[in-house]
Order: sequence, then C-alpha cells, then structure tokens
Amino acid sequence: MVDFTTPNLCGASEEFNKLASQFSSIKDSLQGSLEGEIDALKSELTASLAVLEADIKGLIPELPEIPDISFISEIQNLVSFPAGSLASLSALANIELQFGDALAEAGFALDSLVSDATAAFSGGIDLCGGGLPNFVIGPNGIPTLKPEDSGMPNTDPKRLGEDDDILGEAASSLLTPAAEISKSNASLSLSLTVAVDEIKKVAKEITSDMSAERGIIPEEVKRAFNKADILAYAASVEAGIPTRPQIAKIKVAVASTSNLPLAPAAPADAPVVEKTSNTAGVSPLTVGEVQAKLKVIQDSITSAKNELNRILDKVFDPGLLSKADKTHPHNLISADRKIVNDKSKTITWNTNVLNNHGIGGSRTGNIKGIVKFYVVRLRHLSNRRKEIESLISGLLASKADPSQPIPEEGVTGDKIKEASDELIEDYVKTGEELEEIYTKAKEAFSVPVPPPPTPPPPKVIPKITPKPAPPAPTQEAPKGLHIVRQRDLGFVKQYELSDGRVVRERDLAGLGLTAP
Repeated sequence: MVDFTTPNLCGASEEFNKLASQFSSIKDSLQGSLEGEIDALKSELTASLAVLEADIKGLIPELPEIPDISFISEIQNLVSFPAGSLASLSALANIELQFGDALAEAGFALDSLVSDATAAFSGGIDLCGGGLPNFVIGPNGIPTLKPEDSGMPNTDPKRLGEDDDILGEAASSLLTPAAEISKSNASLSLSLTVAVDEIKKVAKEITSDMSAERGIIPEEVKRAFNKADILAYAASVEAGIPTRPQIAKIKVAVASTSNLPLAPAAPADAPVVEKTSNTAGVSPLTVGEVQAKLKVIQDSITSAKNELNRILDKVFDPGLLSKADKTHPHNLISADRKIVNDKSKTITWNTNVLNNHGIGGSRTGNIKGIVKFYVVRLRHLSNRRKEIESLISGLLASKADPSQPIPEEGVTGDKIKEASDELIEDYVKTGEELEEIYTKAKEAFSVPVPPPPTPPPPKVIPKITPKPAPPAPTQEAPKGLHIVRQRDLGFVKQYELSDGRVVRERDLAGLGLTAP
C-alpha cells in the first residue's frame, strides 16, 4: 500500500496525513495505557476523538442550501413587473422553461394562468388563496405538484353568520353530562383506591432483603411478597370491591347504561329496520320503547348476577373455602389466622326459600357439604335465568317481525318484568346466605397461625489459646568436660575443650558449657 506520508508524494493530502497521524497517535496511546487507570484513559481518549471528529468534518464541504423554486412565487414576481417590459418577458420565458412541461402534463395552460393571475393581482386579490397550482422545484430539479401550503394566521379566527356578521364563540357542550359519567365510574374509582391502600399497608410489613448483585430472589423474599399479595386481596374482598376484572367491567358497563340518558324512541313514521336474528343486545340508544324497557330488565338481572358472582368468589374459589386445600401463605385470611380443611368442623346457616325452588330452612355442613349444596342451588338460578332470556329474545323477535310467533301465549313485557324481579330477589337471598356462611366459616374453619420457629442461637466457637512452647532442656556437660583455652579470632571465638575438641561459642550451650 502506498505510504501517503512520503515527502513530496504526488497525490498526497496534508489533511489526510494529519488524520492518519491522529489515528496512529490514538492507537499508540491505547496500547501504552493497557495497565493504566480507566478514568484517565477515558478522559484522554474523549479529548483525542473530539479533535479527530472536528478534523474529519473539516474535510467534508458544506452542502449549499438551495431554496425550492415555487411556481406561485415566480408568477407573483412576473405580474409585479410592467406588462410587456423586458423584465416581464424575461420572467415569463424563465417560467416557461422551468414549469412549462409540468403544467402541460397536469392539464394547465400557462397563458391562462398568467392572465388570471394578472387580473387577480390588479384587483388586490392574494395569489396564495388557492387559484394557482402549487408546483415546486426541489433539489432534484423536477417540478412537483404539492398540496397547498397552509399559512400562518396573524389574527384570531372569526366565525361568520349567513350575512357575514362576526359571531361570538359557540358554547361547548357535552353530549353526555360529566356528572353522569363520573357516577358511572364511581365504583371503579373507589375500588382502585381501596386496593391501593391495602397494598400500601401490607407492603410496609415486608422487611426481607435480597442481594442486588446476584439477581436471585430467595425463597424467603418470595414468601414475604406472596403473603402481602394474599393479605391485600383478602382485605380488599372484605371491603366489598370486585374480586375479578370481569366483575368490575360488568358493574361499570351496567352503571353506564343505567345512568346515561337514553335517546327518545324512534317516531312512528321512521323507516323499518331490517330484521336481525338477535336484537336483545341492541343498544337502547337506537331502539324503540319496548326494546329499551327489556334492555333495562336485562341490565337489572346482569347487575344482580354480577353482585352474586362477587360474593361467590369471596366465599368459594378463589375465596375463603378454597384456601382450605392450599399451603402457607396461600391459606391465610389474616396475618394471624389461616383456613384448614378439618372435616369434623361444621357450621349451621339459614337457607331462604327461593321462588320456584322449595329448598330452605336451617342447614349444617362442613366445607364439602356447603359446596355440594350450592352447586344445586346455583344450577336452579342459572336455568331460571335462561328461561327469562329466552322469553326476552322471543318477544323482541316478534316486535321486530310480527310474523314471528311469541314463544309462549300471553308473554308480555310486564310478565317478563315480574319473572325477572323474582330472579333478582333469589339472587339477593342467595347472596345473603353466602355472606352469613362467610362470617361463620371464617371463624369455624380457621386456626391461629403458629409463630415462626425461633432460629437456633449462633454457634459460639471457643477461642483456643495456644500453649506456650516448653523451654528447651538444658543439657548438662559430661563429667570432667571443661574449657581449657580460649582463642579470639576477631570475628569469632574458639574454645579448646579438655577432650581435645575445638568448638565455637554457639556450640557451648549444647555441651552444657558456658563461656568464661
């Protein structure tokens, strides 16, 4: 590869060589700082890259800013010149050259446009009002027809009447009053507030911690949060808020159709609506008087059934009695009590005599017996509701098409209303029974939560004190062994013993002798 840093090389660029030198310098700096502090390296590298970026941008020439050429602007310049003048003829020729072909392809005649523009300009009419096609030549040099540009208003908009009189601002009004909308959403808002408050209460009791580094949630923390969820849900159910999102939605939907105003019934000479196979679900805002009345009946049944479903959730699954087969903490009903499935424990409650269902009176049963009894009771209520819905559908079909037979002789809206009132009454009575069961079962089938086991005390490791090393035994000198002569060599002393041996001072102790 050619080395562009070679002096006097043809085609070499001083600016490029400067960039190459900077790259090389940064590379050397990185290699030399492999063992250095990262913060210092980062600071140095950031500064070097900033200089490099500025130099690279300096090699790129700025693109010229060429404004778009507007046909309307060129026409306004043309008509501002005196007619027949050299400037006017030159401007017209320039417009013909730039926009002539595009105008012809779009079906416009330049002469006609210039004539109209001249007349409008003479009459003081703004040429930007939409009379001229908005052709524009952009950077690509091709004339393009664009939508009309919207201008910036310099005054407040005015409302004009039929006689061009300036009118005042129209008063705004809601089709649905805000108070009625608020009333329909009140239950949902209250439920949300209660649920949030209960969550905050139990969240304050969570004291478990976990390591932020490992990313693993310990079982102790999982149990603490599960317990908080269960206690918050139990407290919310006690407060009467919906147990499921579906129940909350149905409650708000029924409240909306009950509180919001209905449109007046269609006039008698209104066109006949084409027959449909199912008119029971048609909005009361678009139906006649009979249909709207039946819709109110359906809403009343739905509301009562929805409230019964809330109580069923509270007592059965996922509520109180279903906790009996669950483990801790899912069987908790409060911070200090839990439900257990003790078959020997029973409660006695009162059952109401329902319409068309003669079972009633005092009953006694354990958890299994309670569940079994209400399976039969709820099946009766479900069958009765289906019968009423069938009557409503049949009556609506006969109203939509008189040739349709009424399902049962003599069925009218009033009779359906009477049957629905009986069903709603049965829903209410069943709900009262279940509330009594809930109160008694919560006490009879629950036991105190045993306190958590006390953790064993930490093991105390006794401190071991090392025994001191025994003193080195003193060796006694052999009998008769003694020092005969001592010689000082300057850097060491030697001793001549009585047995003829010569030893150093350090060896005397081992022989049981002491230097004189």
